[in-house]
Amino acid sequence: MRLKQWFGVVGLGLGGMFGCGSGAPGVEPGETQNALEVGGECVVADALIGHSCAHANSGPFASATAQAYPGFVFTDISQTHTAYTVTLPGSSGSFSGAVLYSPGADGRYAFFTTPGVPLAIVDASGQLVPLAIEAANDPALCALIDHIAVFNLDSTQTYTLVFGPSGHASTQTIVEFMGEGGCETCAGVDLDASRSLSPWSHEEGESRLDSPLAFQVPGQVNVLQGPVRVGTATLTFRAGHGPLVQCLYGANRSLNAFKLLACSGHLRAGDNAEADYFKLAINPGAALFGPIFAELEISNAACAGAQ
Repeated sequence: MRLKQWFGVVGLGLGGMFGCGSGAPGVEPGETQNALEVGGECVVADALIGHSCAHANSGPFASATAQAYPGFVFTDISQTHTAYTVTLPGSSGSFSGAVLYSPGADGRYAFFTTPGVPLAIVDASGQLVPLAIEAANDPALCALIDHIAVFNLDSTQTYTLVFGPSGHASTQTIVEFMGEGGCETCAGVDLDASRSLSPWSHEEGESRLDSPLAFQVPGQVNVLQGPVRVGTATLTFRAGHGPLVQCLYGANRSLNAFKLLACSGHLRAGDNAEADYFKLAINPGAALFGPIFAELEISNAACAGAQ
């Protein structure tokens, strides 16, 4: 199934551009490979790998120091859509440690790690959480992610993530919610866009689908990195050969986001729409006070009650 194409994302904090692995050679724009599988069982959709690859490239980034385990663990890495560099205690080539994680919803969570340090999850009662499935990532999908492990988590619990033992003193960890079911259950569209004036860079999020997706016009575009002070972002979408709809979003400091100002076709936030083509762009004025990285998740309206 063709879902969407993930484009290279600008490394805002690194001042350069890095390839994210948007698919294997021969994959046309708008296509992806099949979901990553082990023994015929889906591990995670490559679209989600692409989404996490964007965070591995561009952040937001955060550092966390793990505590020795067993012992008192207090470092938390629950912030969503964040690439954490977790430093592990230890010496002489053997490192291990633990941090806390609180899921925001019930369901499957994918833990993306680089390098692939062993990971175990312990619930609040001290019991190990069974591993649902794991796999080494295909570098053709993203060279910045080594390993993926999937666990079923409960939003009422705070879990202890135990890394190691390993020969690596740190690991980059990204946690993403997969929902209740399989890789493609209620798939929507995720768009990442960035803009920087110094150094100059500009990346747009773009997606083409096999068939139109029913959705509601988003009321805002969330900003994951950078100061939201001025400027605008633009969402463009279209169904088939129909008219191109453009929605303009203005910077809103209090929301740390771009809020919908107006759409062509007299559409408003929450209105029903349908499209098989989407593009998100941050306009130049928004980056006057520093680089901006924004993300827009467009949900499948048919699955509104399924997750």
